[in-house]
Amino acid sequence: MTFPSAGRPITTAPWPRTEHGIFEYETGADGERTALRQPEGYLALLADFARGAPLKAGYGDAALARP
Repeated sequence: MTFPSAGRPITTAPWPRTEHGIFEYETGADGERTALRQPEGYLALLADFARGAPLKAGYGDAALARP
């Protein structure tokens, strides 16, 4: 199986304490998660990517993993 991204450099940017929708959350005493906000740096990363600008060294506390 091949993937369209095979052989292409891909950077990932996971943020701690976020879910799939890229929202920070807090967990209540009952175990329920409440979405709070998008993490710091998320919208800046999206804007840089959309403009085709080189990604900066950091975006909030995202753990950038570069190829």
